[in-house]
Amino acid sequence: MVKQGIPDEADLLIPENERLFKTPFSPLYWKLAFEEFKKPKIMALAALIIAIRVVIGIFSIPVAGMDLKMTFGFFFNALGSMIYGPIVALISGAVSDLANFILFPSGYPLFLGYTLNAMLSSFFFAIFLYRARLSVWRCALARASVNIFVNVFLGCTWSAMLYSKGYLYYLGKSYLKNVILLPLEIILLAFFLYEFQPILLKFKLIPKQERIKITKVHIVFVVAACVLLAAIIGVYVYNLIFVPAEA
Repeated sequence: MVKQGIPDEADLLIPENERLFKTPFSPLYWKLAFEEFKKPKIMALAALIIAIRVVIGIFSIPVAGMDLKMTFGFFFNALGSMIYGPIVALISGAVSDLANFILFPSGYPLFLGYTLNAMLSSFFFAIFLYRARLSVWRCALARASVNIFVNVFLGCTWSAMLYSKGYLYYLGKSYLKNVILLPLEIILLAFFLYEFQPILLKFKLIPKQERIKITKVHIVFVVAACVLLAAIIGVYVYNLIFVPAEA
């Protein structure tokens, strides 16, 4: 394991392609990330991940009203970023956003701020997951970075710039979704990577490592998060159907 960018004697015996890093603060880390561009298999995989993200992006479930929805593209975003690293992730994020705009126009204008959000989301997943020993903790850091910095802070900034309502209005909506869903998304992401990890190891798409540990505490946590999410959706549906709107 490379620590603070300086490999110890044991690490020097490990081939570069098998190296794991605790942090991205290593010249070798970025050297390997740039070299992903030279691998046809990785570029083909990145194209496949982009296609999957675009298609899955059109599906969502309502969360708590106010046009808030839970989407599922972040699963494959994280999976791809974990494989091909932060440099390819930045490009794939931009391409997926542009492809989604062209193929499935939603009526919103093309805005580079939202493209930047897509790029940074992929970048953050890569920073925490690429060539790292997978853990629920790393999944938490990756998803929290995307939810708080990209979705809430930057997303609300762009919305306030483009539309008539102020920053605090969009902050309330975005904060509700991203904070309430965060625990559930973290655990679901950990389970998702847990299932795919053996496949990635078999095809040598990630360095050798132990399988991510999913404990009973994690299972209880995800059940509790699902119950909370179901309660929130239930309250919203009840108010929508049975509570008359004010005149």
